Amino acid sequence: MTLSIFGYRGYSANLMFNTIKKDILNKNISILKKIKLWRKGFSATRATIYNINPANCHLQMSDFDYFKLHPINGKYSRWIDDKLLIKYILSPFSEYLPKYFFQIREGEILKLPDCPNDITTDLEGITKLLKREKILALKKISGSLGKGFYKIKIDNGIVINDKTIISDNLNDFIKNLNEYLITEFLISHGKIRKIYSKTANTLRVLIIKDKNKKPQITGNFMRYGTKYSGLEENSAAGTIFAKVDIEKGIVIDPKRVINNKIERLEFHPDTKENLKIIIPYWKEIKEVLLNISEYIPQLEYMGFDIIITDNSFKIIEINSLSSLSFLPYYFPHFQDKYSKEFFIRKFKENPKKYKRILKILEKESKNKELFS
Repeated sequence: MTLSIFGYRGYSANLMFNTIKKDILNKNISILKKIKLWRKGFSATRATIYNINPANCHLQMSDFDYFKLHPINGKYSRWIDDKLLIKYILSPFSEYLPKYFFQIREGEILKLPDCPNDITTDLEGITKLLKREKILALKKISGSLGKGFYKIKIDNGIVINDKTIISDNLNDFIKNLNEYLITEFLISHGKIRKIYSKTANTLRVLIIKDKNKKPQITGNFMRYGTKYSGLEENSAAGTIFAKVDIEKGIVIDPKRVINNKIERLEFHPDTKENLKIIIPYWKEIKEVLLNISEYIPQLEYMGFDIIITDNSFKIIEINSLSSLSFLPYYFPHFQDKYSKEFFIRKFKENPKKYKRILKILEKESKNKELFS
Protein backbone atom coordinates (compact mmCIF):
# COMPACT_ATOMS: atom_id res chain seq x y z
CA MET A 1 0.00 0.00 0.00
CA THR A 2 1.40 3.39 -1.00
CA LEU A 3 1.30 6.02 1.71
CA SER A 4 -0.31 9.30 0.63
CA ILE A 5 -0.31 12.47 2.73
CA PHE A 6 -1.00 16.11 1.76
CA GLY A 7 -0.55 15.23 -1.91
CA TYR A 8 2.77 13.46 -1.36
CA ARG A 9 3.02 9.80 -2.32
CA GLY A 10 5.35 6.88 -1.66
CA TYR A 11 8.79 7.72 -0.30
CA SER A 12 8.05 11.47 -0.28
CA ALA A 13 4.94 10.85 1.84
CA ASN A 14 7.02 8.84 4.32
CA LEU A 15 9.53 11.68 4.59
CA MET A 16 6.71 14.18 5.10
CA PHE A 17 4.97 12.01 7.70
CA ASN A 18 8.16 11.34 9.69
CA THR A 19 9.15 15.02 9.60
CA ILE A 20 5.79 16.19 10.96
CA LYS A 21 5.77 13.38 13.54
CA LYS A 22 9.23 14.42 14.76
CA ASP A 23 8.09 18.04 14.99
CA ILE A 24 4.96 17.10 16.94
CA LEU A 25 7.02 15.13 19.45
CA ASN A 26 9.46 18.04 19.88
CA LYS A 27 8.23 19.72 23.07
CA ASN A 28 10.81 22.52 22.84
CA ILE A 29 8.95 24.30 20.02
CA SER A 30 5.55 25.92 20.44
CA ILE A 31 2.68 24.65 18.31
CA LEU A 32 2.19 28.12 16.83
CA LYS A 33 5.81 28.22 15.65
CA LYS A 34 5.49 24.71 14.22
CA ILE A 35 2.41 25.62 12.21
CA LYS A 36 4.03 28.84 10.97
CA LEU A 37 7.11 26.96 9.76
CA TRP A 38 5.07 24.16 8.18
CA ARG A 39 3.14 26.74 6.19
CA LYS A 40 6.44 28.01 4.85
CA GLY A 41 7.51 24.48 3.96
CA PHE A 42 10.08 23.98 6.73
CA SER A 43 10.51 21.34 9.38
CA ALA A 44 10.24 23.18 12.70
CA THR A 45 12.88 20.94 14.28
CA ARG A 46 15.39 21.43 11.48
CA ALA A 47 14.80 25.19 11.28
CA THR A 48 15.30 25.53 15.05
CA ILE A 49 18.36 23.30 15.42
CA TYR A 50 20.20 24.56 12.36
CA ASN A 51 19.24 28.20 12.87
CA ILE A 52 17.29 28.82 9.67
CA ASN A 53 16.12 32.40 10.11
CA PRO A 54 15.10 35.52 8.15
CA ALA A 55 18.75 36.38 7.48
CA ASN A 56 19.64 33.10 5.79
CA CYS A 57 16.38 31.36 4.82
CA HIS A 58 16.62 32.59 1.23
CA LEU A 59 19.61 30.27 0.84
CA GLN A 60 17.93 27.18 2.25
CA MET A 61 15.75 24.61 0.51
CA SER A 62 12.48 24.08 2.38
CA ASP A 63 11.91 20.50 3.51
CA PHE A 64 8.56 20.00 1.84
CA ASP A 65 9.71 21.39 -1.52
CA TYR A 66 12.74 19.11 -1.36
CA PHE A 67 10.59 16.04 -0.66
CA LYS A 68 8.43 16.85 -3.70
CA LEU A 69 11.51 16.59 -5.90
CA HIS A 70 11.83 12.86 -5.25
CA PRO A 71 12.85 11.10 -7.39
CA ILE A 72 15.21 13.82 -8.59
CA ASN A 73 16.88 11.33 -10.93
CA GLY A 74 13.56 10.07 -12.27
CA LYS A 75 13.47 6.42 -13.34
CA TYR A 76 17.26 6.25 -13.08
CA SER A 77 17.09 6.56 -9.29
CA ARG A 78 16.76 2.78 -9.11
CA TRP A 79 20.29 2.48 -10.47
CA ILE A 80 21.72 3.76 -7.19
CA ASP A 81 18.95 2.74 -4.81
CA ASP A 82 19.90 -0.89 -5.50
CA LYS A 83 23.38 -1.67 -4.11
CA LEU A 84 23.69 -4.80 -6.25
CA LEU A 85 22.78 -3.03 -9.48
CA ILE A 86 25.25 -0.22 -8.88
CA LYS A 87 28.01 -2.83 -8.49
CA TYR A 88 27.46 -3.97 -12.08
CA ILE A 89 26.80 -0.50 -13.52
CA LEU A 90 30.04 0.84 -12.05
CA SER A 91 32.14 -2.20 -13.00
CA PRO A 92 34.80 0.04 -14.65
CA PHE A 93 35.28 1.61 -11.20
CA SER A 94 35.22 -1.68 -9.25
CA GLU A 95 38.43 -0.85 -7.39
CA TYR A 96 36.50 1.91 -5.63
CA LEU A 97 33.66 -0.38 -4.53
CA PRO A 98 33.70 -3.00 -1.76
CA LYS A 99 34.16 -6.63 -2.79
CA TYR A 100 30.79 -8.36 -3.20
CA PHE A 101 30.90 -12.05 -2.26
CA PHE A 102 27.32 -13.32 -1.93
CA GLN A 103 23.68 -12.39 -2.38
CA ILE A 104 21.10 -14.00 -0.09
CA ARG A 105 17.63 -14.26 -1.59
CA GLU A 106 14.86 -16.11 0.26
CA GLY A 107 17.32 -18.57 1.77
CA GLU A 108 19.19 -19.07 -1.51
CA ILE A 109 22.89 -18.19 -1.55
CA LEU A 110 24.10 -16.72 -4.84
CA LYS A 111 27.74 -16.20 -5.72
CA LEU A 112 28.81 -12.71 -6.78
CA PRO A 113 31.78 -11.61 -8.95
CA ASP A 114 34.35 -11.05 -6.19
CA CYS A 115 33.81 -14.40 -4.47
CA PRO A 116 36.91 -16.67 -4.75
CA ASN A 117 36.51 -19.72 -7.02
CA ASP A 118 37.18 -22.21 -4.22
CA ILE A 119 34.32 -20.90 -2.07
CA THR A 120 31.09 -22.88 -2.38
CA THR A 121 27.58 -21.38 -2.43
CA ASP A 122 26.40 -22.76 0.90
CA LEU A 123 26.82 -22.16 4.62
CA GLU A 124 30.16 -23.98 4.56
CA GLY A 125 31.35 -21.61 1.88
CA ILE A 126 30.30 -18.56 3.90
CA THR A 127 32.03 -19.98 7.00
CA LYS A 128 35.19 -20.71 5.00
CA LEU A 129 35.18 -17.19 3.56
CA LEU A 130 34.62 -15.73 7.03
CA LYS A 131 37.61 -17.65 8.41
CA ARG A 132 39.72 -16.33 5.55
CA GLU A 133 38.54 -12.72 5.68
CA LYS A 134 38.20 -12.64 9.53
CA ILE A 135 35.35 -10.16 9.24
CA LEU A 136 32.49 -9.58 6.77
CA ALA A 137 29.67 -7.08 6.29
CA LEU A 138 26.03 -7.97 5.65
CA LYS A 139 23.73 -5.25 4.32
CA LYS A 140 20.39 -4.86 2.59
CA ILE A 141 20.42 -4.51 -1.17
CA SER A 142 18.02 -1.59 -0.92
CA GLY A 143 18.08 0.79 2.02
CA SER A 144 20.11 3.59 3.53
CA LEU A 145 21.38 5.05 6.81
CA GLY A 146 22.96 1.73 7.74
CA LYS A 147 19.63 0.11 8.62
CA GLY A 148 19.79 -3.68 8.77
CA PHE A 149 23.61 -3.70 8.75
CA TYR A 150 25.45 -6.60 10.42
CA LYS A 151 29.12 -7.11 11.17
CA ILE A 152 30.10 -10.76 11.41
CA LYS A 153 33.53 -11.97 12.51
CA ILE A 154 35.52 -14.85 13.98
CA ASP A 155 36.69 -14.20 17.54
CA ASN A 156 36.63 -17.27 19.80
CA GLY A 157 33.46 -18.20 17.95
CA ILE A 158 31.20 -16.45 15.49
CA VAL A 159 30.32 -12.90 16.52
CA ILE A 160 27.44 -10.92 14.98
CA ASN A 161 27.30 -7.24 15.96
CA ASP A 162 29.49 -7.99 19.00
CA LYS A 163 27.25 -10.85 20.17
CA THR A 164 28.76 -14.36 20.15
CA ILE A 165 26.57 -17.11 18.72
CA ILE A 166 27.00 -20.87 18.37
CA SER A 167 27.71 -22.18 14.87
CA ASP A 168 24.27 -23.82 14.49
CA ASN A 169 22.64 -20.43 14.95
CA LEU A 170 24.56 -19.01 11.97
CA ASN A 171 22.55 -21.26 9.67
CA ASP A 172 19.27 -19.93 11.11
CA PHE A 173 20.56 -16.37 10.90
CA ILE A 174 21.49 -16.69 7.21
CA LYS A 175 18.22 -18.46 6.34
CA ASN A 176 16.20 -15.60 7.83
CA LEU A 177 17.89 -12.98 5.65
CA ASN A 178 16.33 -11.89 2.36
CA GLU A 179 17.74 -9.56 -0.31
CA TYR A 180 21.04 -9.14 1.52
CA LEU A 181 24.62 -8.78 0.34
CA ILE A 182 27.72 -10.24 1.97
CA THR A 183 30.63 -7.94 1.25
CA GLU A 184 34.08 -7.16 2.53
CA PHE A 185 34.16 -5.23 5.79
CA LEU A 186 35.95 -1.92 5.36
CA ILE A 187 38.26 -0.47 7.99
CA SER A 188 38.86 3.26 7.88
CA HIS A 189 42.20 5.01 7.40
CA GLY A 190 44.52 5.05 10.42
CA LYS A 191 44.30 8.84 10.68
CA ILE A 192 40.49 8.61 10.89
CA ARG A 193 40.49 5.48 13.05
CA LYS A 194 42.66 7.29 15.57
CA ILE A 195 39.93 9.89 16.04
CA TYR A 196 37.26 7.23 16.63
CA SER A 197 37.39 3.52 15.80
CA LYS A 198 33.93 2.26 16.81
CA THR A 199 32.27 3.52 13.60
CA ALA A 200 33.37 3.76 9.97
CA ASN A 201 33.30 7.61 9.99
CA THR A 202 32.08 8.26 6.48
CA LEU A 203 32.56 11.11 4.06
CA ARG A 204 29.52 12.40 2.12
CA VAL A 205 30.17 14.14 -1.20
CA LEU A 206 27.32 15.69 -3.20
CA ILE A 207 27.68 15.99 -6.97
CA ILE A 208 25.25 17.73 -9.31
CA LYS A 209 25.30 17.21 -13.08
CA ASP A 210 23.11 19.87 -14.69
CA LYS A 211 22.01 19.57 -18.32
CA ASN A 212 24.77 20.11 -20.89
CA LYS A 213 27.20 21.10 -18.12
CA LYS A 214 30.17 19.50 -16.44
CA PRO A 215 29.37 17.89 -13.06
CA GLN A 216 30.39 19.78 -9.95
CA ILE A 217 30.88 18.99 -6.28
CA THR A 218 28.46 21.33 -4.53
CA GLY A 219 28.95 20.20 -0.93
CA ASN A 220 30.36 17.60 1.44
CA PHE A 221 30.84 16.79 5.08
CA MET A 222 32.66 14.34 7.33
CA ARG A 223 30.90 12.27 10.00
CA TYR A 224 32.40 10.81 13.18
CA GLY A 225 30.56 8.54 15.57
CA THR A 226 30.64 9.00 19.35
CA LYS A 227 29.69 7.00 22.43
CA TYR A 228 26.57 9.17 22.58
CA SER A 229 25.52 8.35 19.01
CA GLY A 230 26.30 4.64 19.40
CA LEU A 231 27.11 2.33 16.50
CA GLU A 232 24.68 4.18 14.22
CA GLU A 233 26.97 6.94 12.98
CA ASN A 234 24.15 8.20 10.76
CA SER A 235 22.00 9.08 13.77
CA ALA A 236 21.84 12.86 14.09
CA ALA A 237 21.89 12.79 17.91
CA GLY A 238 25.49 12.95 19.04
CA THR A 239 27.07 12.37 15.63
CA ILE A 240 29.88 14.79 14.88
CA PHE A 241 29.61 16.47 11.49
CA ALA A 242 32.15 18.79 9.91
CA LYS A 243 32.55 20.78 6.73
CA VAL A 244 35.20 19.71 4.23
CA ASP A 245 36.84 22.40 2.13
CA ILE A 246 36.06 21.45 -1.47
CA GLU A 247 39.39 22.61 -2.86
CA LYS A 248 41.83 21.43 -0.18
CA GLY A 249 39.99 18.64 1.65
CA ILE A 250 40.54 20.22 5.06
CA VAL A 251 38.02 19.26 7.75
CA ILE A 252 36.75 22.42 9.45
CA ASP A 253 34.04 23.67 11.79
CA PRO A 254 33.08 20.37 13.52
CA LYS A 255 29.84 20.27 15.52
CA ARG A 256 27.29 17.87 16.97
CA VAL A 257 23.65 18.06 18.01
CA ILE A 258 23.00 17.43 21.72
CA ASN A 259 19.52 17.91 23.20
CA ASN A 260 18.35 19.65 20.01
CA LYS A 261 21.16 22.20 20.21
CA ILE A 262 24.34 22.54 18.15
CA GLU A 263 27.56 22.21 20.11
CA ARG A 264 30.86 23.44 18.65
CA LEU A 265 33.82 21.08 18.93
CA GLU A 266 37.53 21.02 18.24
CA PHE A 267 38.42 17.64 19.74
CA HIS A 268 36.53 14.35 19.78
CA PRO A 269 34.66 14.19 23.11
CA ASP A 270 35.66 10.56 23.75
CA THR A 271 39.20 10.22 22.36
CA LYS A 272 40.26 13.91 22.70
CA GLU A 273 41.79 13.72 19.21
CA ASN A 274 41.77 16.80 16.98
CA LEU A 275 38.90 16.56 14.50
CA LYS A 276 40.41 18.98 11.99
CA ILE A 277 42.43 16.78 9.62
CA ILE A 278 43.17 16.77 5.90
CA ILE A 279 41.13 14.09 4.15
CA PRO A 280 43.48 11.41 2.74
CA TYR A 281 43.31 10.88 -1.04
CA TRP A 282 41.13 13.97 -1.43
CA LYS A 283 42.37 14.83 -4.93
CA GLU A 284 41.77 11.25 -6.11
CA ILE A 285 38.32 11.16 -4.49
CA LYS A 286 37.21 14.28 -6.35
CA GLU A 287 38.62 13.09 -9.66
CA VAL A 288 37.06 9.62 -9.47
CA LEU A 289 33.61 10.84 -8.36
CA LEU A 290 33.46 13.44 -11.11
CA ASN A 291 34.49 10.75 -13.63
CA ILE A 292 31.71 8.50 -12.35
CA SER A 293 29.21 11.33 -12.74
CA GLU A 294 30.26 11.79 -16.36
CA TYR A 295 30.14 8.02 -16.92
CA ILE A 296 26.48 7.87 -15.81
CA PRO A 297 25.13 11.31 -16.87
CA GLN A 298 21.54 10.09 -16.51
CA LEU A 299 22.03 10.58 -12.75
CA GLU A 300 22.01 14.31 -12.09
CA TYR A 301 22.07 14.31 -8.30
CA MET A 302 24.19 11.92 -6.23
CA GLY A 303 25.30 11.87 -2.61
CA PHE A 304 28.30 9.53 -2.34
CA ASP A 305 29.02 7.88 1.02
CA ILE A 306 32.69 6.95 1.24
CA ILE A 307 34.91 5.05 3.63
CA ILE A 308 38.53 6.13 3.32
CA THR A 309 40.90 3.21 3.88
CA ASP A 310 44.65 3.04 4.43
CA ASN A 311 45.30 2.38 0.75
CA SER A 312 42.47 4.16 -1.05
CA PHE A 313 38.75 4.75 -0.61
CA LYS A 314 35.53 2.81 -1.22
CA ILE A 315 32.04 3.98 -2.19
CA ILE A 316 29.61 2.16 0.09
CA GLU A 317 26.40 3.90 -0.98
CA ILE A 318 25.05 6.51 -3.37
CA ASN A 319 22.04 8.52 -2.21
CA SER A 320 19.47 9.89 -4.62
CA LEU A 321 17.95 12.31 -2.07
CA SER A 322 20.71 13.42 0.28
CA SER A 323 19.59 14.37 3.80
CA LEU A 324 18.68 17.97 4.63
CA SER A 325 20.42 17.98 8.00
CA PHE A 326 24.22 18.27 7.94
CA LEU A 327 25.09 19.12 4.34
CA PRO A 328 22.89 22.21 3.74
CA TYR A 329 24.02 23.57 7.08
CA TYR A 330 27.44 24.15 5.49
CA PHE A 331 26.43 24.24 1.82
CA PRO A 332 22.91 25.71 1.41
CA HIS A 333 21.25 24.61 -1.83
CA PHE A 334 20.67 28.16 -3.07
CA GLN A 335 24.01 29.62 -2.02
CA ASP A 336 26.02 27.95 -4.77
CA LYS A 337 25.13 29.39 -8.20
CA TYR A 338 25.45 26.05 -10.00
CA SER A 339 23.25 24.29 -7.42
CA LYS A 340 20.64 27.06 -7.44
CA GLU A 341 20.36 27.05 -11.23
CA PHE A 342 19.95 23.27 -11.18
CA PHE A 343 17.05 23.39 -8.73
CA ILE A 344 15.34 26.29 -10.47
CA ARG A 345 15.41 24.23 -13.66
CA LYS A 346 13.91 21.29 -11.77
CA PHE A 347 11.15 23.49 -10.35
CA LYS A 348 10.38 24.98 -13.75
CA GLU A 349 9.84 21.50 -15.18
CA ASN A 350 6.64 21.42 -13.13
CA PRO A 351 5.67 25.08 -12.50
CA LYS A 352 2.24 24.32 -11.03
CA LYS A 353 3.71 21.97 -8.45
CA TYR A 354 6.42 24.46 -7.45
CA LYS A 355 4.56 27.74 -7.94
CA ARG A 356 5.24 28.94 -4.39
CA ILE A 357 9.00 28.25 -4.37
CA LEU A 358 9.49 29.68 -7.86
CA LYS A 359 7.74 32.88 -6.83
CA ILE A 360 9.99 33.18 -3.78
CA LEU A 361 13.21 32.52 -5.71
CA GLU A 362 12.34 35.07 -8.36
CA LYS A 363 11.72 37.87 -5.88
CA GLU A 364 14.41 40.50 -5.53
CA SER A 365 13.84 40.42 -1.76
CA LYS A 366 15.71 37.08 -1.71
CA ASN A 367 13.04 35.41 0.36
CA LYS A 368 13.55 37.38 3.60
CA GLU A 369 9.80 37.76 4.02
CA LEU A 370 9.54 33.98 4.44
CA PHE A 371 9.67 34.13 8.23
CA SER A 372 8.01 37.50 8.74
